[in-house]
Amino acid sequence: MQLQMKTISRIAIAAMALAGAFSCKTKEMNVRLTDVGPDVTVSSCDQSAFMGGTVSFSALLEDDDFDLSTLKASLLFDETSVADTTIRTKTEGTYSATLSVPFMANIPDGTATLRLAATNVGTGVTTVDVPVKVYRPVFDHLDLLTSDGTTYTMTLSDEEFVYEVEGSFPAEVNATISGEYQGVTYDFGWAGTAVELDATDYIPFSNGVAGNYAISFSTYSFEASPFVSLTVNGTDAAMLSKDSYAAVVSLSRGGDVTIEGYAPGFSDWTIDEDFFEDKGTDGTYGFLASDGLYRIIINVSSKFLGAEKMSSTTETGTLETTGSVWMIGGSCYGKPSIFTASWDPENDGLCFAEVEDKVHQLTFTGGVSIATSGVNVKIFHQKSWGGEFGYSDITTDSDLVYIGDGNGNGDNGNIYLKDGVTLEIGGVYRFTLDLNSNVLHFAKVGQVEVEQPAVTFAGTEMTATSTTDYEVTVSLTKGQTIEIGGISDLSSYWIDPDYFTLSGSTLTFNAASGNYKVKLNTSMKYTTFLRMKDSDSSSTATLEDGHGLWMMGWGGAHPVMTSQFGWDTSNAYSLAEVDDLVFQLTGIAVAESDGDTMGGRLRYDYMSIKYFSQQGWGNECGKPYGTETTVTLTERASSLIKLDGTNISLADGVTLEEGQTYVLSIDLSKAQSDLVETIDFYRK
Repeated sequence: MQLQMKTISRIAIAAMALAGAFSCKTKEMNVRLTDVGPDVTVSSCDQSAFMGGTVSFSALLEDDDFDLSTLKASLLFDETSVADTTIRTKTEGTYSATLSVPFMANIPDGTATLRLAATNVGTGVTTVDVPVKVYRPVFDHLDLLTSDGTTYTMTLSDEEFVYEVEGSFPAEVNATISGEYQGVTYDFGWAGTAVELDATDYIPFSNGVAGNYAISFSTYSFEASPFVSLTVNGTDAAMLSKDSYAAVVSLSRGGDVTIEGYAPGFSDWTIDEDFFEDKGTDGTYGFLASDGLYRIIINVSSKFLGAEKMSSTTETGTLETTGSVWMIGGSCYGKPSIFTASWDPENDGLCFAEVEDKVHQLTFTGGVSIATSGVNVKIFHQKSWGGEFGYSDITTDSDLVYIGDGNGNGDNGNIYLKDGVTLEIGGVYRFTLDLNSNVLHFAKVGQVEVEQPAVTFAGTEMTATSTTDYEVTVSLTKGQTIEIGGISDLSSYWIDPDYFTLSGSTLTFNAASGNYKVKLNTSMKYTTFLRMKDSDSSSTATLEDGHGLWMMGWGGAHPVMTSQFGWDTSNAYSLAEVDDLVFQLTGIAVAESDGDTMGGRLRYDYMSIKYFSQQGWGNECGKPYGTETTVTLTERASSLIKLDGTNISLADGVTLEEGQTYVLSIDLSKAQSDLVETIDFYRK
């Protein structure tokens, strides 16, 4: 194929002289420009290509008047560039390249355009368009790869591009899909709410009940089935994630909420009893809150039915629009269970149920949906930052909680347990906000039985602080071997590598000898360690009093990235002292949204963290003992991180390698004697 193009018009732009007086001297500058590009001869180009494949071309570039500059090749679908590359072209000659043809949903077979744009140093451009027929591959078959390691063959059905396999399957099948065409492998997985090419999470197929049914997938639309199809009062529920569905419906106090489409039934589900009452008919509940528009949230994995008030089908209600109020707080509350996230209003904010005019309530169970200690929450006008109820806006008559005043007695408007107060595991507690009198009530209103297995750490029984959380304060020695009793699957736990090495069922303590509060979470299966002042005190250690060093900020987390430290002092992380006054954090670099990678404690694309000499504000990096020091970075650290003031950030243009393990080391051994701190950071 020979395709040649040369622009007919040729305009010679005269040289321009710019004269100016600089120290009684005159300088001239000549610039040659043109609107005529190089000669472009397309010597070869693929006439057709399949989606997921490539398009290759070669083109001869010549120019008698100007030096060459670049050749840009773009693949266009309906004038939209879907792939491009730019080649430096300093000399005349033949240039070749290959462009990838994307495999996207809902794109029919058709003719694409390979556009070649050659530029010379005079900014002249010649453009050549070459048609390329693009078609969607038809696979011989697809492989359905289930999470238990079984492979099923999906064959082409009577419907174009739709592949399916029928068989006896469990109610839920987690799987990926893979196919091959002309040597190219196509892998499909789950991307939050839909199937996407190259996504790696399992697709959560669900039929509701086990039995004989078909699993299908369209390589044209990327639509897959089956998924649970739920309705709320006849309105289809949309899939929010692989586990969660929601429908927005209008409800009236005293009316019914009927959920259909979940074959196993709702007999073992938990309902939010602030909004719903069980009427004895499976899937039908009485509605208890005020009339209005509500999003009904159906979480299949946790078997929980919740609600939140809406001002429209897409916007949550606010105090101003719908009279709604919301609770947002630390990792101490949640429904149906205590959240591990922190102060994240969009994900963790809970809507109060308006049970009477301007009377709103939220009910929790101690150790199940609210922590028994360390409560720190606040009431807001909306499910986001903005309007909030401060100390001067509401009062409380509770014997259990107080409202911070922002003047040394807690943050303004934050709600805390009073000193010495611990909630009972299984105790039912209710917040009632009466906006007729602007009074917040909080009291125990009931008791439920909660099973709690006994767990020991180093021979000492741990105290249960929730149905899944235990803690104990003990003295530990570096190199000490420790056993945890009452946990049968310890090998499946993520153990903080800076503190412990796990071998079989035996733990070896890696950190410095001292006093530690050890926390164990049996749901997410991880451990947390806090350096304490002494074994009998409830006070955490400071740098001077117990070698405590603490970290806060964004881009650092424990144990997963969705539990970032932030600047919340209650979430400050206790760094492991691995040598005398040398502290360490080891973490896997992950995306901000990653809540699955245990030990994913460093965000790969952003970091703004700082270490402190106490669990809170005060002495910090650059002044750990109250006297200013010189903070230095090792050579290898300087290639990855920098100091923004006293915050540790990623160096300019640096992103960490996703999935790789990195080590942050802070050496304060010479901070007092030589007034020098050294920070090291490297890929392990």
